[in-house]
Amino acid sequence: MRSPARLALAVIVLLATDVGLSWMVIQGAHLYLGLVWHGLAREFLPGTTLAEHARQFRILRYLQAVIWLLTAILAAMWFHRVRRNRRALDGAQSGAQGGAALAWCCALLLTALGAELVAALLAGGARLDLGGPMQTLILAQCLEIAGAVVGIVLVRRVTRRLEAARAAGVRPTR
Repeated sequence: MRSPARLALAVIVLLATDVGLSWMVIQGAHLYLGLVWHGLAREFLPGTTLAEHARQFRILRYLQAVIWLLTAILAAMWFHRVRRNRRALDGAQSGAQGGAALAWCCALLLTALGAELVAALLAGGARLDLGGPMQTLILAQCLEIAGAVVGIVLVRRVTRRLEAARAAGVRPTR
């Protein structure tokens, strides 16, 4: 039985990074709204402020997409390793609980991805919109944070069970 501990650590770090990036996206949206309000109040803003912020925001979103991709790849590898070692878990009950938690985590992440797509379609990709797309983006980031936290708990719990079974000398059949 190969230990999934290293893969679990990598997945947890990537999920935590995704939480941080999602929080930065929420803060970036808040900052953008603040810049717009200052502009509406006719306070002095350099002409490049909004354009520069939009460029930085776009870079942050690209970085987040790369983290999503890496997380998906490593999570699939971790899940495959756990599945191969499933007999080390304490029977079908924990497998059903893990499957339900994984399904819930995936549902949250897919909901967040769907909200991201809606936000991109509503905004037309040209600029950051203040209406529905901005609100949808913030909602998507909140859902993504929740899904990532559930994913972290799931990965830790299942990996801990596998490591305990391994330490107890349980030998799964392949």
